[in-house]
Amino acid sequence: MCIINGIRLRLLWVVIALILFGVLLTACGNGEKALHYQGESYELESVSGDVAEMKTYIFASESGERLRFEVTSFSAVQDGTNGKLLQSSQEFRFLIDEETYEATIDTADGTIQSVFPDGRRIKGSLGTDGTVTPLYPVEVKANLEDNNVMQLAADFERISAGNQIAGDNSNFNGTLFLIGVVLFMAGIASIAFPWAMWWLSEGWKFRNAKPSNLALTVGRIGGVITLIFSFIIMVTSCGI
Repeated sequence: MCIINGIRLRLLWVVIALILFGVLLTACGNGEKALHYQGESYELESVSGDVAEMKTYIFASESGERLRFEVTSFSAVQDGTNGKLLQSSQEFRFLIDEETYEATIDTADGTIQSVFPDGRRIKGSLGTDGTVTPLYPVEVKANLEDNNVMQLAADFERISAGNQIAGDNSNFNGTLFLIGVVLFMAGIASIAFPWAMWWLSEGWKFRNAKPSNLALTVGRIGGVITLIFSFIIMVTSCGI
């Protein structure tokens, strides 16, 4: 009975880890390309234009509605460590129901300024979680629709910022993701099969050797740490 329970526990660990891995893969594949507005999800349909001049992004929903974003200019800073260009600020306009909105977002100081079709200008601050807090003048009443439009602009900036300079549609780092997968498999094996992992690392050196309970426990703890570290690496490689 003890052996059966042990096998079930190992299988449970494997199933949970694989479910988390599947969720991560889904987020890695789709998290950077979808916008949400008025209860609908808009997937990136096409990207066109010159990075150095104007770039156009088209997002489409399942119902056929489309959002058009035209990035007119951006400023960038360069990472002195690896020479990679990083997004600093971005100016663009976008169309909703044939009406044109404008936005200027500066990720350096965490601010957003939106210009609405009627000429109103509203500023806001960007939270670390990507949410927008509009800063309405005292005499102006807060408008939920305005909030939604500004949040849409901030979400678009988060999706397009890295791609605007790189000129592609992905921040995915394949090498880093592969390292994460290898560590993920090692972590699963250490948790579910600590005896086998101990034998591979130490047991093969001795005849008729057996690991102590402490050695197996340490192996499992190391597996958990490795598993957590592998998820951090894979999330980083996906740019989530």
